[in-house]
Amino acid sequence: EHNTAILLARSGQVISEQDLRIARAERYPTLDFTTAYKFNRSDNEASPTRFSQTHGINWGFRLSANLFNGFETRRKIRNAEKGIEKSELNTAQVEWEVRSNLAQQYNTYRKNLAMIGFEGESAATALLNLQAAMLMYRVGTISAVEFREIQRSYLEAVDRQLQAQYQAKISEISLRYYAGMLLD
Repeated sequence: EHNTAILLARSGQVISEQDLRIARAERYPTLDFTTAYKFNRSDNEASPTRFSQTHGINWGFRLSANLFNGFETRRKIRNAEKGIEKSELNTAQVEWEVRSNLAQQYNTYRKNLAMIGFEGESAATALLNLQAAMLMYRVGTISAVEFREIQRSYLEAVDRQLQAQYQAKISEISLRYYAGMLLD
């Protein structure tokens, strides 16, 4: 409803329909109304009438009709009808492309939301491992290197969770873009 590509395609369709109306209008006679105001002044010292001045309003109507123009009007009407068909097909194609992109972005968004859950569980598990490793390190059953590896594992799990949240937000923005609701 708010997608700019669809709105543009629909406006192209409206323009094509207007082109057809303009082409059909050439079959009808035209009526023109014209007006003019004339002012003329001349000074001539050599003439017996040294000064001459005219002024006034002129107006008129003109009715014209095209009797034959080599079937040009019929060709324009057919071209305009083909333009309407082309714009309808273009609108349908754009709508299908947008729907396809929208469905694809929605699936990506849902997948990214699921990844947030998975990575959250992974980070929670890594935190439990880190807490257990701290107790084991205090007791002395694991070395500092092993403890550092468990810490890195926890940090990587948290980083993956943040990356999943970031990707979900990017997917949400793309989804809003294709839906035409980016400014809401």
